[in-house]
Amino acid sequence: MNLRDRSLVAAPLVAALALVSSAHCGDDSTGRQRVSFEVYAGAIRAESDSSMGWHVRVEQAAVAIGPIRWYEGPPLFGELRRMFTGVAWAHPGHYVPGGALADITARGVADLMATAPVRIATATGVSGAVQSAHLELHPSEGDLGPARAALRNGSLSLRGTATRGDVTVRFEAAPRIDVNIEGIPARATLDGTPGRFEVGVDLGALLDRVDFSTLPVQPAETVAFPETGQASNALYRGAVSGASWRFTWVAGANP
Repeated sequence: MNLRDRSLVAAPLVAALALVSSAHCGDDSTGRQRVSFEVYAGAIRAESDSSMGWHVRVEQAAVAIGPIRWYEGPPLFGELRRMFTGVAWAHPGHYVPGGALADITARGVADLMATAPVRIATATGVSGAVQSAHLELHPSEGDLGPARAALRNGSLSLRGTATRGDVTVRFEAAPRIDVNIEGIPARATLDGTPGRFEVGVDLGALLDRVDFSTLPVQPAETVAFPETGQASNALYRGAVSGASWRFTWVAGANP
């Protein structure tokens, strides 16, 4: 299966990219002040019970994140959740990023099993009220430093165990995902007040729809996700879902 998918790049994003340049440099003509903040990443739910009936425990995990951009427009994922509760109706084509406020253009690798969130990069931009973010995942080609080895040539890598009843599967996966994830909720007021954004990677959500019984299990051996099949497809859907990424502003946090 070819996991390269750029279908989420909508026309509004093209126009928004032009705004990122001005956000990156600052926009003194509107009275906005230049701002900068640190960006960190860490894991959420390294151990969880999946909707497929498996108890999943992730023991090793890494991800290459970036670029990331922050926008004034409301999040797409939040709109979809309201659709199912009857408050509003929306679909992915309705995401309008609005003004671009900040960005990081480089990629950083995070060891998601570290004891504390790992620094990715410093974001720069202009002041304003952030509501949503755009995150890119790419395979690990390029200069990512020594941490690249942990990705095993994928965009992210995972290793752990899944148990259902008396069956335990040791698994590993390193999918080469190339995608833009739009409209992730990311709320903060950028006004120069000290703080940082922490990107939480929900490992439970990433693996929630994986049926580990579809893997070619070998007793006492670690089995890799194949390029095609239910497990790889489910992991891909989890990775490109806004539900798997949590942007949290931590006020007053020091680097």
